[in-house]
Amino acid sequence: MGGYLNNGVNLIFQLAALGIVVSILYSYLKQTGRDEIAYLTLLAGLAVAVITVLPVINRLFLEVKSVFQLY
Repeated sequence: MGGYLNNGVNLIFQLAALGIVVSILYSYLKQTGRDEIAYLTLLAGLAVAVITVLPVINRLFLEVKSVFQLY
C-alpha cells in the first residue's frame, strides 16, 4: 500500500508543478501579445497531463476488472 500512496503523491506534485509552469508561461506569453503560442502552450500542458494520468487510469480499470472478475 505504501508504494501506491507514494506514487499517488508524486503524481499530484508532478501535476501541480506542471500546472504552475504552464500557467506562468501562459500569463507571460499572453502579456507579451503572443496569444496563439500561449494557447498552444496551454494545450501542450493539457496533453502532457493527460498522458501522465493515463497509466494510472488504466491501472484503476484493471483493478476494478479484477475485483469484479469482468471479461
